[in-house]
Amino acid sequence: MAKLGKPASPVDYAIVLKELAFRKKTKYAVTQGLIPDAIFIEDGKLVALEIEKEKWEAAIRLKMQAYNNRNDYDKVILVWYSRRGERLKEWQKENGEWKLVPS
Repeated sequence: MAKLGKPASPVDYAIVLKELAFRKKTKYAVTQGLIPDAIFIEDGKLVALEIEKEKWEAAIRLKMQAYNNRNDYDKVILVWYSRRGERLKEWQKENGEWKLVPS
């Protein structure tokens, strides 16, 4: 596929849009090249959406630690996707605590 100019896995931007559609969000800002991947308002709170395509969960934990030092969002949603674009797990940080959200 790569030799034909087609990526073997979905482009990160497409996954961000897929996740926003999954959440039924119509008003958002996608921040290409910045962290987080998208920002939107939900129940009057500023929410940061971060999509991670990592091989191991340990890499996701590092991203969580990076958000522990940030207070610029009311809520952070971190979604782990496989390299092939399959949704694996979701964590949410609100009021300083991370919680695993059942799928």
